[in-house]
Amino acid sequence: MSFKLKRRDSMEPNEPNSVQTENQTDKRQQKPYSVTVYICLLFAVVIIVVLMSYFIQQRNNSRALLSLREQHDKVTSQAFENIEKLQEKNMELLNENDELNKKIDDLEARITELENAAEAAADENKSMKDEIKAVEQLLALKSAMAAGDTEKAKQLIEEITKETGSLPYNGKELFNELKAEYDELINSQGNEE
Repeated sequence: MSFKLKRRDSMEPNEPNSVQTENQTDKRQQKPYSVTVYICLLFAVVIIVVLMSYFIQQRNNSRALLSLREQHDKVTSQAFENIEKLQEKNMELLNENDELNKKIDDLEARITELENAAEAAADENKSMKDEIKAVEQLLALKSAMAAGDTEKAKQLIEEITKETGSLPYNGKELFNELKAEYDELINSQGNEE
């Protein structure tokens, strides 16, 4: 047995009525057309929705970018202001440091002057003490000579002779006079014996 397949649209209608056949063919032709229109409309709606979402996303991105730029500009300007303030403060500190260094140098020079003056005063004080001691020895020699104590006078003359550098000029003259008196006293005592 053999079967032969036929296309449905090529089949002849079983209905005797030709009007019904025409209606069916019209419906068949309308269905593919309406499906195509429906698909095209859906495709158009999808494209519109995609384009709207794209433009909305672009608008949101541009707003976010604008906000970021404003923040960047604000932070940058604040950073530059801070840098300027720090530079000004640094210059003030450098100037203050220079002034303090000058004061330190002045004070060190003053300290050196005072140390030199103190050394000079100490030397002068020592020489004055030596002179006072020498004058005291001369006075002791003079009183020993006045008392006639030759032993004490001899001892004082020896001490004064060792320190003649510390005697003032008029003290040297007095010493020479007292020594001459001592020599006369010794000679006169030696002649008396």
